[in-house]
Parts: sequence; C-alpha cells; structure tokens
Amino acid sequence: MTRGDGVRLWATRRRCRSTLQELAIPPGTTLDGFVDLVRDRRGRPLTIESSPAAVGLCGAWVAGEASDHIFIAPAATGVRRAHTLAHELAHVVLGHDDTDEVVDPDLVRQFFPDIDPSTVRAVLGRSTYTSTQERHAEVMAWMLLETLSGPEPASPGLDGPDAVLATAFGPRPAA
Repeated sequence: MTRGDGVRLWATRRRCRSTLQELAIPPGTTLDGFVDLVRDRRGRPLTIESSPAAVGLCGAWVAGEASDHIFIAPAATGVRRAHTLAHELAHVVLGHDDTDEVVDPDLVRQFFPDIDPSTVRAVLGRSTYTSTQERHAEVMAWMLLETLSGPEPASPGLDGPDAVLATAFGPRPAA
C-alpha cells in the first residue's frame, strides 16, 4: 500500500463513519432491521432476492424509478450473503444512485425481463473494487456489519468462501 492509498482509505473510513452517525442506527438493529430502516428512510419499496442473473456478480443493486431491488447470487450464503447484502445497502445509503452512468439494457433485461429498461435509473453490480464508489461501499459494508446486531456470521461448519471470510476476519464483534 502506498502513502496515497493509506490517505485515501483514511478518508473513506471517515466518510463511512460520518454516514453511520447520520443514520443513527438504533442499538440492537439487525441486518434485516437495517433493510427496513433503509426502506423507510428512502420512502420506497426495497426488495431483496436471490437471482440466477447475478451469476458472475456477488450482488447487484438496481435503482428503479419507484423502487429498489437488491439481487444476490444464489451461491452466496452465510457470511458471504450478509456481506454482499451490506455492500449493496452501502451503495444505497451512500447515494450511489446519483449517477450519470449509462444503464446496459441487456443487463436490465436479465434482472427484469418484464420491465422496460428505460424505467431503470441505475444498476450497480460490479465484480471489481477499482472505483471510488466500490471502495466506499466495501468499507461501509464492513462497518455496517460491525455496528449491527445479530447472530455471529462466523460459525462452525462453514466451507468455501464463507470459511475463508470467517478465517480471515474472524467473528463480528458484539455490538
């Protein structure tokens, strides 16, 4: 890591901490409760579902004209699913739908075969963390999972990516 990377990470953490303070998450809020909090604050429906269209991605947030949708790859379970959901929710709370990105109509058709792609404002579901938005969402996801209450995501019997994450990062500290 270069000095510039350290400064950039410090600034990202500061922004995420500030956003968490602004959210004023009540003590004892679980990840599911946070979904409800985001839904209420945005004043619009937010659905979370498993989608085979998310293959190749861990997850994707689709901001429609009147509702939000988070899609998570069916293979993402346990720790990986919780982190993916927190990452996509981070995009939402960090305001990453305020974008001029061109929406790929073919990607929209994969997720929403019955919806005209022109009604979708933004699709966020990248597989790399090279952009500033992805870095912010990744840091925010970890901070959210440290803040929220709920069962420990690292538990005996994990395998695959969940075991790797649990080994690398250990159980989430109690709130």
